[in-house]
Amino acid sequence: MKKFKINIAVFTVCLFYLSCSKLEEHPQSFITQNAYYTNEKQAVAGVNGIYSILTSPGCYGYFYRLAELPTDQGETGGLFQPSEPTTSSLNNFTFNSSNSTFEDFWQDHYIGINDANLAIAKIPGISMDATEQKRLIAEARFLRALLYFNLVRLFGDVPMPTTYTNSTENLDLARTSTTEVYKLIESDLTSAIPDLPTSYSATDIGRATKGAALTLLGKVYLTLKDWQDAKSTLKSVIDLNQYSLFPNYSDLWQLSNKNGQEFIFSVQYQAGVINSAYSTEFAPRSSGIQAGQSYGEVAPTPTFLKLYASNDTRLSFFKDSYPKYQSSVIVNFGHPFCFKYFDLDEGGNSGQNYPVLRFADVLLMYAEAENEIDGVGDGSMYSSIWGLNQIRVRAGQPAKTSTDFTQSSLRNEIWDERSRELCFEGHRWFDLVRTNTLIQAAAAAGKTATQKNLVCPIPQPEINADKNLVQNPGY
Repeated sequence: MKKFKINIAVFTVCLFYLSCSKLEEHPQSFITQNAYYTNEKQAVAGVNGIYSILTSPGCYGYFYRLAELPTDQGETGGLFQPSEPTTSSLNNFTFNSSNSTFEDFWQDHYIGINDANLAIAKIPGISMDATEQKRLIAEARFLRALLYFNLVRLFGDVPMPTTYTNSTENLDLARTSTTEVYKLIESDLTSAIPDLPTSYSATDIGRATKGAALTLLGKVYLTLKDWQDAKSTLKSVIDLNQYSLFPNYSDLWQLSNKNGQEFIFSVQYQAGVINSAYSTEFAPRSSGIQAGQSYGEVAPTPTFLKLYASNDTRLSFFKDSYPKYQSSVIVNFGHPFCFKYFDLDEGGNSGQNYPVLRFADVLLMYAEAENEIDGVGDGSMYSSIWGLNQIRVRAGQPAKTSTDFTQSSLRNEIWDERSRELCFEGHRWFDLVRTNTLIQAAAAAGKTATQKNLVCPIPQPEINADKNLVQNPGY
């Protein structure tokens, strides 16, 4: 089979970026369906274009703003962070529908969905290798599912177009129920799984795999509290024997390991071509510790840091001081910042990937589902304690036994372990909402969240542009 490199850095073609609310303003952005997807090369390039949208600010470029700031885990960067309403309002739950972060998120996700819809519709009609054809369609379905999963978790009911929009007509779309959106997500993933490979060659690194689709499906089931399907699906990921934890937590964040054994699906970046913002956004603002400017948009809260035992090896990735770039002078930050994504020399040109799905998440999701079904278990393989202990032991913590927990206390411990292990990887707000703990967790961190904050506001420009969109209550 012919091989095509997926790495974002060498994408040769991206479909035109389209936006539901911006189509009327920029009708020249439309492409004619028959002018594209006429051969194998275009099919590959078109699907590559869907991947490319994941790097945009409204997809995973600034994903941390929505996933980390309105939680007990993250806050704006304190001493080095000026007052910026876009981020500070997310931090203190005073945001409204005019916050540009929501508009960016909405637009870029629907751009990707529109491109995925076109790929799903057009690739079946191309004369090409049948196995590759099925795989490309499966990749497009995986990506559409991922994008809809983000949208439905953030906004609740959302418009659900499944056909490509190529004109300025019929753009006023009503919101589809979360139930129907989740049905599409499940259908896309279950359709994709049989046609996705378990792995790719180095030249195709970054594409969706069978394990990625199974993991995302398991996360969907966990979100829906479908414990049995979550457990069996996540066990299938484990049983692939395709993934394993790095021996040391520090191994995860070495650039040389960014597509290594623990990463199931990551947004791909390459320094100097498609740059990752995470190194500069998480480093303290204007601190001089990197080659380029740093912005300090998010930092860990004191409440969150108290979750760690003093000898937890993961604490080494939170630093309150660091040497100035190419100097022995130590810069004191005032409070700790997260150094998971830190890239000393590249500065604003970082090639650090963004991990969307990794194996530690699988183990903890499996542990949670298993605990809901069978309780604590005895610590043997596939018991809930087994999944938890793999994460704990790697972090230098003693393994737990079945006598340490009740089902209820283990549930809380798994949630806390998710925060310790997966912090600043885009999970916390979603975890707090699905576990119905957002309001009390925010209060514990000195923030005030209310019932309306269990979903985000529909962006006001979208409400203005679409007469059929209705705003979420309270916004």
